[in-house]
Amino acid sequence: MQLNAKWQDQRFRPEPSLRPYFTTYRSLVGKGYTNKALPFTIFPDGRAHILFHLFIDNNQQQGNFKSRLAIVGPRSIFKEINRQNRLLTLIFSFRPGGAFAFFSFPLKEVADIAVGLEDVWGGEIEDCRERMMEKVLTGELDTAVQVLEAYLIKKLEGRSDLRLLHPVILKSLRRLEKDPGISVAALATNYGISTRYLHQLFTTQVGIGAKRFCRIQRAMRTLIQARRGWEYGWADLALTQGYYDQSHMIDEFQSLLGDSPQKMIQLR
Repeated sequence: MQLNAKWQDQRFRPEPSLRPYFTTYRSLVGKGYTNKALPFTIFPDGRAHILFHLFIDNNQQQGNFKSRLAIVGPRSIFKEINRQNRLLTLIFSFRPGGAFAFFSFPLKEVADIAVGLEDVWGGEIEDCRERMMEKVLTGELDTAVQVLEAYLIKKLEGRSDLRLLHPVILKSLRRLEKDPGISVAALATNYGISTRYLHQLFTTQVGIGAKRFCRIQRAMRTLIQARRGWEYGWADLALTQGYYDQSHMIDEFQSLLGDSPQKMIQLR
């Protein structure tokens, strides 16, 4: 099967009613059927994602298309995956904490793992998955996105017990957007709670602990600044972003992102 080349990294803006929960959607197109491994690195960003995969089953003859819908929990560390035989992936990216309203369990239960949505929402999601695959196979990528959106909107509207983020989480997430270098202790003090309670709120509603989330946000913000160009050198960038020194920044990058800042700015 030949997929439309224009589908590679195509971006979609969520429907207005879903924008409080999702940042964006995007598509990744594979290279078609191949026996060679296609490594793909996922970097931590503290967000959960819904993924739609279209692929060819290795156990079947070439041309037998399959699909899968999965919830991928917030990733706390980088991971390399093999996209072998995946023809298309649609990535529906939640805002940090955005997935909390859609699921009945603490988000920490899916941190760093992927779970089939049929195992979470039951057989009702199967019709949605099949309709999405049908639309993709007939070249209607936009419509496939709309099929899942319609399902998600209906799911929100049908919940009488809609779960809302704790006000402390909302305030913390907004603060971290402006100041990713702030410490967990400072956040807790600002809101008059203990660091232990803040950690509990984050693991339940965001999916990873407050300290890990803060480290991820700082590393990702530092990477963005580095890619824009930082004329004063690595040591100055490290101090500006709240690291003790350049060595501390390098250690954090290697721990969370899997490589040094110098090499990371070369990756897109």
